[in-house]
Amino acid sequence: MLRIFSKKSRSYFFVIVILCSCSSKPTPEPIHVGEDVCANCRMAIIEPQFASEIILSSGEVLKFDDLGCLAARSKSTETPVMQNTFVNDYLTREWINGEKAVIVRGATVQTPMGSGAVAFTSPEEAEKFAAVNERQCITLQEFLQ
Repeated sequence: MLRIFSKKSRSYFFVIVILCSCSSKPTPEPIHVGEDVCANCRMAIIEPQFASEIILSSGEVLKFDDLGCLAARSKSTETPVMQNTFVNDYLTREWINGEKAVIVRGATVQTPMGSGAVAFTSPEEAEKFAAVNERQCITLQEFLQ
């Protein structure tokens, strides 16, 4: 009897673990400055305010040092189906879900690969930054196209 109960308990445990893992939303991995390497240009990520990540449907995380590298890789036929994209806020250096990010492209900011693209959580901060740099705000989706 104890042996049967033990097998049942293990079965229930595995079902719960599987259900919990399926229902969780993907979250970005932290950037390990100087250790993580850009999935596109292969340079070390040393300025986290420009970093971004793609989480693939397989769970694999691709990290990038510049939004330009993210755009290049997302257009590549090598990149499998994306589940989620995260970018770092230029001011706070906190992760933003790509769907909520506001991008200012071609700013006078020197980014690692020269795209000049920076991301913001706040549309107001993005608008202020864009006005100073005589640029427009766009969505991440527009930037990736």
